[in-house]
Amino acid sequence: MKNFFIKLFVTLSVLLILSCKTQEKSIEHNPFTADQDLEIQVEDTIFLSGTLSFANNSVLAIMIAGSGPTDRNCNNETGLNTDAFRLLADSLKLNGISSFRYDKRGIARSTPVHESQMVIGDLVNDVLKIVRFFEGHFDRIVLIGHSEGALITKAAAHQTKEVDGIVLLCGISTTLDKIIEDQLARYPRLLELAIVHLDEIRDNKALSEVHVMLRSLFRESVVPYLKSAFDLDPIEEISKVKQDIMIVGGRCDVQVPPNHADSLKAYSEHATKFIYEDMGHCLKHIGDDCMLNAESYSNPEIPLHSQMTRDIVVFISNQ
Repeated sequence: MKNFFIKLFVTLSVLLILSCKTQEKSIEHNPFTADQDLEIQVEDTIFLSGTLSFANNSVLAIMIAGSGPTDRNCNNETGLNTDAFRLLADSLKLNGISSFRYDKRGIARSTPVHESQMVIGDLVNDVLKIVRFFEGHFDRIVLIGHSEGALITKAAAHQTKEVDGIVLLCGISTTLDKIIEDQLARYPRLLELAIVHLDEIRDNKALSEVHVMLRSLFRESVVPYLKSAFDLDPIEEISKVKQDIMIVGGRCDVQVPPNHADSLKAYSEHATKFIYEDMGHCLKHIGDDCMLNAESYSNPEIPLHSQMTRDIVVFISNQ
C-alpha cells in the first residue's frame, strides 16, 4: 500500500510538471499579445514589414492596401496621405478586433524588390504566407482589401480554408486593362494610343514607342506586372470565394464607381453589398458635396466613414 501511494504521488507530480510545461510552451509560442511591428518572411530573401494592432486572440483582420507604392497605412510618396488603414485599425481595436497591416513587397520598410521582378501572383502568395504566419494564434482570420487590394484579397481567399470572411473596399469588377480604358475615355487621343499598348501587352508583344503622356503608365519595367494583372478577372475570382463577403462601395468614388460593387454582388451568393452615399475612394466621409472628394486624398485628418466602420465591425464580429 505504501508503494502504491508513492507511485501515485510520483505519477501526479509528473503530470503536474508536464501540465506546467505545456502551459509555459503555449504562452511562449503565442507571441501575439500586444501591439508590435513584425517582419514576416515570404520568400528566402523577402520580408514584409507590418504592424499588429492587438485587441485579443479572437479574430485578426489582415489588411491589403491598393496599387502602386501604397504603404501599410494607405499613404505613398506621390502625395496620397489618407492614413485610412491606420484609422481603421484603431477603430477595429476599440471594438475588440485585432488587425495586421503591412507594406507590400518592394514598398516602404519591406524588402526592396524592383517592379520588373513582380507579378500580381506574388502579392497573392504573400497574403497566403501572412495567413499561415498567424494561423493557430487567432480563432478566426478575415481579409480586408482596398482597391487593387480587394482583387488580391479575392484571389487569395479561395485558395485557403484558414480565412473566414473577406471585406472588399472599393474593388473593381472588370479587368485592369478595361479600367485603364475607362479612366482614359475622357481623353480620346490618349485612349487611342493606350489601346495600342494594351493590345501589345495582352498579346505578349514588345511595346512600340510610348507617347510622353503615357510613359509613366506603360514604362517597360511594369509591363510584366500589368500583364499578370490583366489576366486576373475580378468576377471569376469572386465566383470562387465560398466565404462570407462584405462588398463596400462609395457613391462619391470617382476611381471605382459603385456600379462595380453591383457587378461583384451579382456574381456571389455569399456577398452582402453596402453603398455609402457620402463616401469616396479613400473611405472617408465626404459630406453632401462629392466635389470635396479631392481633399480626402491628402488630408489624413478627415475621418473614415463612420457607418462603414460600424458595418465592418459587425460583419467581422459575425464571422
